[in-house]
Amino acid sequence: MTKTTIKSKIYIGFIVLVVLSVLIFGVLSWFARDYIINGAKRIQHNTSLTRQMDDLKSLSQEKTILIYQGILDKKDVHDLLLQADEKINAACGNILSAVAAGGTSPGTVDPEVQSFISSIQEKEKAITDLYSSLIAPTVTGAGEEVLKTSVLEALSLWEAIINDISAKNDVNTASLEEALDSLDAVVKEHGGSVEDIGDHVRAVLDQASVLNTDMADLVSVTDSYMQENKNAIDTLFLLLHNAALAEELPAVIPGNIPSYDFSQQEESIKKSFRSLIDEIDNLKERQESIIANIEDLGKKIEGSGTYDASELLAQKTVLHKAGHLAQEIRAKTAISAITRDQALLRSLINDRVPELKAILESQGGSGMIAIENLDKAIGSLDRMMGDLNALASDNKSEGLVKINETRTGLLPVYESLGQKLQTGFDEELIKSRKIEEYIIPAVIIMAVVSILFGIFIAFIVSKAIIKPIREMTGQLKKAEKGDFKSRISSPPATEFTQMAESVNAVLETREQILNDTLAVSEYIGKLRSELLGRFMQNKDLLKNLAAGIEEMMGRFIPGPVEVRNEI
Repeated sequence: MTKTTIKSKIYIGFIVLVVLSVLIFGVLSWFARDYIINGAKRIQHNTSLTRQMDDLKSLSQEKTILIYQGILDKKDVHDLLLQADEKINAACGNILSAVAAGGTSPGTVDPEVQSFISSIQEKEKAITDLYSSLIAPTVTGAGEEVLKTSVLEALSLWEAIINDISAKNDVNTASLEEALDSLDAVVKEHGGSVEDIGDHVRAVLDQASVLNTDMADLVSVTDSYMQENKNAIDTLFLLLHNAALAEELPAVIPGNIPSYDFSQQEESIKKSFRSLIDEIDNLKERQESIIANIEDLGKKIEGSGTYDASELLAQKTVLHKAGHLAQEIRAKTAISAITRDQALLRSLINDRVPELKAILESQGGSGMIAIENLDKAIGSLDRMMGDLNALASDNKSEGLVKINETRTGLLPVYESLGQKLQTGFDEELIKSRKIEEYIIPAVIIMAVVSILFGIFIAFIVSKAIIKPIREMTGQLKKAEKGDFKSRISSPPATEFTQMAESVNAVLETREQILNDTLAVSEYIGKLRSELLGRFMQNKDLLKNLAAGIEEMMGRFIPGPVEVRNEI
C-alpha cells in the first residue's frame, strides 16, 4: 500500500472544507430563505413605489411650471393641464395598485394611503379649475390688444374733431376779418365808433391767436403726459413679468419699484385749462362788447348790406368752447385708458360729451361739425368703456395666489405619502436585518472550521514538510562541524526521499574525499620527513666540503702566478 502524499492530504483537507462550507451554506439558506427571497421582493416593491412617488411629484411640478409658462407666453394651456391631470391620476392609480399588490393582505390598500391619494387628486383638480375660471379667460392678452385698438381709434377720432374745429375756427377768423374790413368801409363816417369796434375786434383776433397757441401747448403737454404714463405702465408690466418668472419670494423687491410723480404734469394741464378758460371768458367779454357796439352801429347803418359780424363772433365763441372741451375729452380719454379709470371715462361719456354735443348743436354751432363724425367719436368712447369692463374681470393675479395656496397645501400631502411609503420600506429593511441571527452563527461556525482546517494543514505541513527539512538542516549543520558519518533517516513523505538520498550521497562523497585527503596528507608528511633528513645530511656534507676547500686554499703561497706562454 502506497503512502499518502502531502499533495493528496492537502486536497483531502480542501475537499472536506468545501463540503462543510456547502453544508453550512445550505443550512443557512434553508433557514434564511424567507428573509432573503421575500425580503428582496419587498425591497424591490418599495423601491418601485418610491420611484413612482418621485414621478408623481415631477408631474405635479411640471403642471405648475406649465401654468406659469402659459401666462408668460400668453397661451391658454387648459387642454395641457387636463392631460397632466390624466397622467397624475394614472400615476396615483399605479401607486394604489402597487400598494394593494405588495401589502400584507393582497388586494387591500391602507386607508391612510388611500386618503393621501384622494387628497392629491382633489387638490390637483382644484388647481386646474382655478386656472380655468380665473386665468384662462384673460391669459392670451387679447383684451389688452382690443383696448389698445379702441383707445387709438378714440384718440384718432377726437383728434379729427379737434382739427375740424380748428379748421372751422380759421375759416371763421378769415370771414370775420372780411366782415370787419367791409364794416370799416361802410362806417368810416362814423369814425370813432368804427375805430373802437376795430380795436376791440383786433384785440379779439389777437386773443384768439393766443388762445390757439395755448390750445396747441395744451395738446403738447397732454401728449407728453400720455407718453410718460405709457412708459410707466410698460415699466410696471416688466416688473410684473419678472415677478412671474421669480422662483423665490419676495418676487418683487420694493426698492426696484420705481416711483412716479405726475403731479407737475397734471398741474401744468390744469393751469393750461384755467388759462384757456380765463382767455375764453375775456374773449367772451370783448365779443359781447363788440356785439353791443355793432348792434348800436347796425341800427345806424341798417340796410347797408355788410356781413353779420355778430353771427361770426357768436360762432367763434362756440368754436373756442367746443375746441377746449374736445381737448379736455381727448386728454382725459388717454388718462382713463392708461390708469384703467372707468369712473373718469364714464364721467366723460355722461357729462362732458353731452355738453360738447349741445354746444355744437346750438344755434351758433349748427352745421359746423358733421354730426356723424361726432357720433363716431362718442361711439369709440362707448367701446372703450366695454373693453375696460372686460379687462376689469382679469383675475390672473388672484388666480395665481389661490393656485399657490392650493399648491402650498398640496406639498405636505406629498411629503406625508412619501413618508408613509418610506415607513413600509424601513419596516421591510428591519425585518431583513433579522437574517443576522443566522448569518453571524454561520460565519462563526465557518471561522471555527477554517481555523481547525488551518491547524490541520499546519499539522500536516509541520509533520510532512517542516520536520524532514529540519532533520536535513540539522544533519547539514553536523556536517558543517565535521561529522560526516551520520545519515538522514528515511522521511515519512515520499516527496523528500530523493532529497534525503541526495544529501546522504553528498555526505558519503564528502566523507570519501575527506578520507582521501587524510591519506594524501599522511603520505605527504612521511615524504616531508624523509626529504628533511636527506636535506640535513646534504647540508652537513656541504659544510665539510667548504671547510676542506678553505683549508686547501690556505696552503698556497700568495704571489704572482707565472703563466707560460707556450703554444
